[in-house]
Order: sequence, then structure tokens, then C-alpha cells
Amino acid sequence: MSDSISAGDRTSRLEAKLAEVSAATNAIAQSFANLYEDIKKENVGLKDEVDTLVDDVEQRENRIWELRKENREYRATVEKLSRKMKILTGVLGAMEEQRHQVLKVTGQWEDALLTADENCL
Repeated sequence: MSDSISAGDRTSRLEAKLAEVSAATNAIAQSFANLYEDIKKENVGLKDEVDTLVDDVEQRENRIWELRKENREYRATVEKLSRKMKILTGVLGAMEEQRHQVLKVTGQWEDALLTADENCL
């Protein structure tokens, strides 16, 4: 009978250990399930964040291309205006030279008129 008691005790102990292992396994499985759900939620959040960042990058890239296009247009305008300014500077320089010539000629006429006036007197 002591063998049957000890066998019964062993059975009880094994059943208790099995229950502990089963409870631990269930707790671990629940922890993994909770962790999996948390990771899924975080993944959704990260995907949304990535989508937002991708949209932001695309908008910035589009803005960069717009600015590059605008920059090319401004450079072309600056080059065109620089050529016109060079032409205008040349024209104004020629006009200034002509003005000096006119002043010189009018000065000579004035001198000639004064000389003629003195000779007539």
C-alpha cells in the first residue's frame, strides 16, 4: 500500500507540475498574443508615419523641381537683361560722347560768335 500512496503522490505531483506548466504556457501564450497585438498596432502607426513622411518627401521633391525650374527661368531672364544692359551701356556711352562733341561744337560756335561780335565792333 505504501507503493500505491507513493504512486498516488507521484501522480498528484505530476498533475500539479503539469498544471503549473500548462498555466505557465498559457501565460506565455497570452503574453505573446498581447505582444503580437502591440507590435501590430505599432506597425500600423509606423506605416502611417512612413506614408506621411513619403508624402512630405514627394512634396519637397516637387517643390525642389519647381524651384529649379524657376531658377533656370530667372537665370535666363538675368542673362537677357544683362545683354540688354550691356547694349544700353554702350548706347548711353555713345550718347555721352555725342553730348561732349555737341558741347565742344557749341563752345566753338560761341567763341566764333564772340570773335565775330568783337570784330564787328
